Amino acid sequence: MVLDLFSRQVIGWAMGSRIDTQRVLNALLVALWRRQPTDAVLVHSDQGCQLTGHDWQTFLHDHNLVSSISRRGNCHDNAVAVSFFQLLKHERIRRQTTRSIPPAVEGFKEFTLAHFRVYGKVQ
Repeated sequence: MVLDLFSRQVIGWAMGSRIDTQRVLNALLVALWRRQPTDAVLVHSDQGCQLTGHDWQTFLHDHNLVSSISRRGNCHDNAVAVSFFQLLKHERIRRQTTRSIPPAVEGFKEFTLAHFRVYGKVQ
């Protein structure tokens, strides 16, 4: 999931049965396609292996993206993403289980649209 920290809008995501580098790159590619930035963009992430390897670094370089990685044990760096996923788990996942990807995708879309309507407006 790619979350724009300014608007707090989900601008890219990819879903599957497991997380891997290609899935993360697909989510970021969707975000780039939607926003089409002309200047360098800061991409903040944790230290997950999907976000530190050669493919990740090459993708960032090729798309004029600058990596920012949290320090180990610093939960405040990822507070917005952690908050989003906690709310997603509480509001959607724990209340509704699915046995396949398509219903999960629809549930995620509904949640992100509702989340943006409530929390995403700049006051």
